[in-house]
Amino acid sequence: MIKQYYKQALAQLRQHPLISIIGIVGTALSIFLIMLVVMMQQVKVAPFSPEPNRNRFLHVHYMSISHKDWGNGTSNGPVILYTAPNTGSVFDVINRSPTPKISIGPP
Repeated sequence: MIKQYYKQALAQLRQHPLISIIGIVGTALSIFLIMLVVMMQQVKVAPFSPEPNRNRFLHVHYMSISHKDWGNGTSNGPVILYTAPNTGSVFDVINRSPTPKISIGPP
């Protein structure tokens, strides 16, 4: 039965070589891109050296701050190295976390 499948596949490759090549290359490219996305995510969060505790990091990208003088107003936006030290509320939350690893900046 498997031998018949191989014969049919080879016959199909001979009859329609362009369509077969496009199908094979498309399948290989899609598998490659999925593997690439998975590997990029693994590198971001998996505990590889030189940082063995990478899975314990808290990445802060956006924040919302408010002040008692502003009334009900808040300021929302990305966290930048120059604005983060001025907002004690964000660092209070981070310092209360059980794992005090801090990463501020681009992902």
